[in-house]
Formats: sequence, structure tokens, C-alpha cells
Amino acid sequence: MNSCDKVQESLAWGRSIVVSEKEHILNCSKCSEVAFQMEQLDSMIKDEAIDLPLNFADNVMKKIIADERAWDTVTFQDFFAELFNHSLFRWGIGGVGFLIAFSAH
Repeated sequence: MNSCDKVQESLAWGRSIVVSEKEHILNCSKCSEVAFQMEQLDSMIKDEAIDLPLNFADNVMKKIIADERAWDTVTFQDFFAELFNHSLFRWGIGGVGFLIAFSAH
């Protein structure tokens, strides 16, 4: 990870910035702009009261895990059956067939 990525990730996560990162921000226009934008964003929302539903993070993670498990059960056959059944794919095959048929004449 290059120093810009590292600094910008630290800014995004709200981590404390070490001296070397502060120096980088002062010397790098991209990171300086990101730091300025993050500071503006923080100042805009610092007094906002955000009410999250009970167990919000747990529910989000459950949905992510459920989606991942759903993809785990998709077989190679299911994937290609869905692909071949897609109209865009059929049009593509038809178009290629048309080009091959009429390019020989």
C-alpha cells in the first residue's frame, strides 16, 4: 500500500495521524484535499443524532452471510443454464451466427 493510500485510509477510519502522515498530508495535494474534505464532513455531522435500529450491524452481517451462502449453492450448471437462458446471450449467439453465415458469401 503506498503512502497516499495509507494516509487516506487512516483519515477515512478516523485514526490518529502520526507525524510522518501529517508531513505527507502537508506535502501531497491529493491527501491534503482528502483531509480537508474529511474534516468538513466530520464538522457537518458531529452534532447529528443517528438512531440505528437495534442490532443493525448484526442484521446487516446476517444478510451478507446469507447472500454469500446463496452463491455457494449455485452450481456450475445453474450458472450456465441462467446464462444461456438470458436474452442478451441468445441475441449475441444469433448475431455471431448471422455474421458467420453471411461473411462466407
